[in-house]
Amino acid sequence: MKFKSDVDVEAALAVSGAVTVTDSAFGVNVNSSGNASLRLDRGSTSYDNNIMFSTAGDIKFRIWQDGNADYLYIRDDDNGTNMVTFKKGGNVGIGTTSPVQPLQVNGNIYSSDGDFYVNANRGIKAVGNLVFSYNDGSSYYEGMRITNAGNVGIGTTSPDVRLEVVEASPTN
Repeated sequence: MKFKSDVDVEAALAVSGAVTVTDSAFGVNVNSSGNASLRLDRGSTSYDNNIMFSTAGDIKFRIWQDGNADYLYIRDDDNGTNMVTFKKGGNVGIGTTSPVQPLQVNGNIYSSDGDFYVNANRGIKAVGNLVFSYNDGSSYYEGMRITNAGNVGIGTTSPDVRLEVVEASPTN
């Protein structure tokens, strides 16, 4: 059945099979005077829920919920990686598919014009050594290290005592 103009449906509409929308101006429009919802309901936990974003038929990104898992992912399909993971209960992961903290980032965090704040007398916890680096505009250099043994090193990557300062090139 084909329709050559708009069709208004004033009751539930059930479609068995694929629905293709080819209108480049509007796509799918959910318009309601109350709450508007788009619901994806899979047949069982053996299947996934997906919202896919394509260019010329090539899937670039997707928002998906894995069948039996309590996770929602934003996926980069070109690289085959989950970029952001939302875990049921509130944890968010970037670069990990199983975050164990409210925010877990596997990889570097970069701020070009901002500060890092720790409030309420909380601290920074490191697994292993805590390294402070700086950039001279072209390369990164280690400025200070606190080892997992509690030794602090400035100018050295392996301090042997509580505070070890090594001057790279003496000026006197």
